[in-house]
Amino acid sequence: MLLKKAIEFLYCLQFKKKLKFVFLFVILVFFSFSGLKIVYSVKSGTNNEIKQYNNQVYEKLKELQGSKLPTARDEKEAQIVYLLAQRKSLLLEKIKDNPAVLKDNALPKEIYAGLPDSAKNLVEKETKINGKLMILVADRPSGREEDYYEIKDEDQNKTFNLNFIESPHDLKSNSKVSVNGLLLEKELVLDSSNNPNIIVLETPPVASLISGTRNVLVIRQSFLDSSNPFSAAAMSAEVFTDADSSKNYYIENSYNQLTLAGDVVGPYTIPYNKSGQCLYNDWAEASLDAAIADGVNVNNYDHAAFVFADVPACAWAGLGHVDGPYTWYNGYNESTTYSHELGHNFGAYHAAMKLCGTVTIDDYANCTHYEYGDNWDVMGYSWTTTAAHFNAPHKIQMGWIPTERVQNITSSGTYTIYPVETTTSNIQALKIWKPNTDDYYYLEYRQAVGSDSWFATGITSGVVAHIWKDGVDPTTHLLDLTPADHTGSNFSLPDGSSFTDNVNGITITGVSHNATSVTVNVDIPDLSDIDHIDLTPSAPQTINAGTQLQFSAKAMDIGNHWITGITTYTWTGTDSNGLFTNSNAGDHNVRATYGGVNSPIVVVTVVMGNVYSIVLSPDTNQTITAGQTIQFTASARDYYNNVVPDIIFTWEGTNSSGLFNNTSAGAHSVRARYAAKSSNPVQITVNAGPVDHIYIDPLGNQTITAGQTIQFTPQSQDQYNNVISIPIGNYTWQNTNSSGLFNSTVAGTRLVKASYSGVDSDAVQVTVNSGALHHVSISPSATQNITAGQTIQFTGNGQDQYDNNILGLTYAWTGTNASGLFSNLISGTYGVKVQTSGIESSTVQVTVIPGVLHHVSISPAVNQTITAGNTVSFTSSPQDEYNNSLNLACSWTNTGAVDSGLFSETTTGNYLVKSTCSAMDSAVIQVTVNPGALHHFSSDIVANTTAGQSFSTTFTAKDEFENTRTSYSGSLNFSSDDTQAILPTDDGTGWVAGQKLFGFTLKTSGGKILSVHDPINGNISSNYTVDVDPSVFDHLEVTAPKDKIMPFSLNKIPFTVRAEDGFGNPISGKSIAVGGHGENDTLDVTNGTTDGNGEFLVNLWTLETIGASINLLFTTSGGVINSVPFTASVVKTGDFSGDSSVDLTDFSMFLGYWQQNTNGLEDISSDGKVDLTDFSIFLGFWHT
Repeated sequence: MLLKKAIEFLYCLQFKKKLKFVFLFVILVFFSFSGLKIVYSVKSGTNNEIKQYNNQVYEKLKELQGSKLPTARDEKEAQIVYLLAQRKSLLLEKIKDNPAVLKDNALPKEIYAGLPDSAKNLVEKETKINGKLMILVADRPSGREEDYYEIKDEDQNKTFNLNFIESPHDLKSNSKVSVNGLLLEKELVLDSSNNPNIIVLETPPVASLISGTRNVLVIRQSFLDSSNPFSAAAMSAEVFTDADSSKNYYIENSYNQLTLAGDVVGPYTIPYNKSGQCLYNDWAEASLDAAIADGVNVNNYDHAAFVFADVPACAWAGLGHVDGPYTWYNGYNESTTYSHELGHNFGAYHAAMKLCGTVTIDDYANCTHYEYGDNWDVMGYSWTTTAAHFNAPHKIQMGWIPTERVQNITSSGTYTIYPVETTTSNIQALKIWKPNTDDYYYLEYRQAVGSDSWFATGITSGVVAHIWKDGVDPTTHLLDLTPADHTGSNFSLPDGSSFTDNVNGITITGVSHNATSVTVNVDIPDLSDIDHIDLTPSAPQTINAGTQLQFSAKAMDIGNHWITGITTYTWTGTDSNGLFTNSNAGDHNVRATYGGVNSPIVVVTVVMGNVYSIVLSPDTNQTITAGQTIQFTASARDYYNNVVPDIIFTWEGTNSSGLFNNTSAGAHSVRARYAAKSSNPVQITVNAGPVDHIYIDPLGNQTITAGQTIQFTPQSQDQYNNVISIPIGNYTWQNTNSSGLFNSTVAGTRLVKASYSGVDSDAVQVTVNSGALHHVSISPSATQNITAGQTIQFTGNGQDQYDNNILGLTYAWTGTNASGLFSNLISGTYGVKVQTSGIESSTVQVTVIPGVLHHVSISPAVNQTITAGNTVSFTSSPQDEYNNSLNLACSWTNTGAVDSGLFSETTTGNYLVKSTCSAMDSAVIQVTVNPGALHHFSSDIVANTTAGQSFSTTFTAKDEFENTRTSYSGSLNFSSDDTQAILPTDDGTGWVAGQKLFGFTLKTSGGKILSVHDPINGNISSNYTVDVDPSVFDHLEVTAPKDKIMPFSLNKIPFTVRAEDGFGNPISGKSIAVGGHGENDTLDVTNGTTDGNGEFLVNLWTLETIGASINLLFTTSGGVINSVPFTASVVKTGDFSGDSSVDLTDFSMFLGYWQQNTNGLEDISSDGKVDLTDFSIFLGFWHT
């Protein structure tokens, strides 16, 4: 990771020499492999982090200045570059939201001057840029807008973003300006707290008329990760061809003075991602380059519109240059949005609204500003409505309503205004000065015509008023002329209604209106005798010396109306225009006089001004020895040399209290700062102190062949590493001659050092090698046996023919590391040898055997999560501390078998699995068994219930191993073979941990089946059987084959009596009594008990005559209350055969008497004749 960081910040370095770049890179690579750290841990995202970066840069810069060796200097330089790169990234991230963060944490100029060249491009720098100011308006559908400021340095052809610490005022797009601020990359931070940060060099000429043909290039822009969502035809329709296109809108809106032409091109895929940052300027340049590559001559167009898919990082819907060429559309392809953003290109700002509560106008501080509040102007809220005409002030700004159609009201009177929607030579706007705010009321008339045809009467029933201050505040402000109704839609002044500005004495009254004009009466104050003069400010004032204070005066009549015609006064205590400029401390009186009338006196107290200069003490150049200190003090003075108290200074070249304690020999500069002010620098010369230590060069160990020499050079330094110049002959040398020349010819090692005044240098080891290589020895040379973890240090020596060891040879080892250390931890047998210059030593055999049991490894070694029914196969290995495997028996815990590592548990839960070998446990692995797929639903449903009795049961979602599916969510369907059952419905809510309680009511006795079905989660069904007992006895049901009996024959009538509960379920064991039969009737039983089906059977034998009735009464043991009567009539029924059924046998007998006179059974009608009447009756009994 550190190597990666090194590459990243080295990429930013700008060394003039390739050698230095490569050397610095090598140092950083060395850091990454040696473990040295240059990354500093600080809290993220705070100003403290930036200050910590600053402090770390200061410390590293001191270390850099104190480093004398090239390698040490390059190391410190690399660390500084890395810190500054991190600091820059953090500052760029925070500047947009808080530009002051750059000012508050800027590095002092002296620190910047001391930085290495490779780091300066990473630090902010005071910069002055001259160029063209561009203002962009970002429009958001939420109703909030934001202005962006850019300056284009046309000499460099670069654009920079302007970030104001304090909001700018009265700036005009396309002005030529000079800006001065702190520049970091493309972000320029401007602070106006002390000096002007932006100077307007030239304002653009105001276009008197926006007219002619404006050519618009509409570019379909695509990203690498997102194509353009709009077709060329759809975009062309919105801009150029549809009836409500932007082109037709501007033709109508400008009275045929402005039109649009152009083309839709693309899509062009630019090398950016939609998911990235909002780099709208970069996108625009890339899209234009693509269009040029596509053969488009972009110079033929006045405007470029860039349309792309919605980019979340761009919080706006549309963005447009004010009085400029570009507009951007973030996921929008609507004519209203095009018309709005092009309006910015033409110079128009927003159509806003001021609402002042229950009054039309008030002190602006008491009113609410709605940036897009004028819905009746496309420059207002235009996202969802048809584009409305510009209001009168905007049309005046565009030149579409010329000055001759704007009447400037200077006296009271009655005036007529014509609609802004139609072409006319008549007056279309009244302009009335609003003295207390020095802006104007603009009165206009709106009608539902053309693009405004959707207007309601709330805007067309009288005059409409805006406030506008052309050239100062470019935004128009709609007023509510009927504030009392609180409708939010009635803004015009009805006939007979008045609006009064009490502060300025202005009254506007609606007189009449029709489809072609509106007439109003305007009353404004006339000049009259002055009653008094008001000053602003009117309260006593306290200012700093050198600060100017502008006073204004208003001559007022006795009714407290401003007499606006009086503009020149005689001033006391100020200049002729009321500007107070006195810089003398003390109290001063200010008043205005006109016509002998004096205003009240306002006392201005002048106190010490802002800090103008800073004076240091001592203020002359100083010379000290390293280690000595100087305490500096500073005093702040205003312009008039008054001491300004309680100032906290920022010190440069000292600590935070002004103490100079720099120990680096050389020239240093000290100054104090406050805000943008700085003292004159005091130069301090630090001389080196006494000798503290000595370096000799070459510094590292040296190797030579006998007969060669080395010249050593000394360097003395004080305790602060400052270099002290001492002649070489004044040193005392060890193992060299008196001038530091080493020339020993004896093979071996010597220590060389230099001494001066009792101080010794570090010793340098010089190794003198023998002659040419003859053979290589290895030690130890015998066979070796070791346990894993033990090491053997082998040494190899190249020797000449006299057995002098030859130093400085490079040895290549086989079986060890590069230094001959055998440290192989893996058991086995190895061969070790060494070679140099093609000559090998003998081979030494080394056997490594495993150590004692150290741990038991288990695989897999991380916690496992499985679904019930799945398995995990674990393996274990007993090992020594170096992971050599040992041949030991192992057992298992929680796998299901002590001698197997196969985990196959199907019950949910957490299981701890481990392996044990020789009483040593492996790591414990937790296996979490989660439920499997939904398999069925379990229930605690009752086995038995009573008909009509409700019961509740809990259903639980289960997998096939009876594990509860606690995460189940679904909706169950219930059904039953009990057609009377009351079953629940499940809306899918209420399931808790895989369970839910439901209520049921079964009404049909017997074994009933309840079915539950989940049609979504696996189409699972479950059935449950519930035995339902009958409820309490409720009634008797009596059935008989017929209720009409043939006369004169013995009839058997079988009756079935059924005892039932309230749901029709049979009740067995119920006692039944039968009574009420006649003397010709016989019952086979008169009482009994219902059987298992709840039934009691009884037969009645009867022989009755026609007209007789049989009345039976069935009674339960409960008495009459539970009785059921039965009545049968003895009639001629057509059952001539007496077999209790009217069928073909009876029909044959009936035909035998057809058309005969008889009173027999066949004469069913008893009219003495068998005819059609009887046949009709007979058919009524057929098959009964």
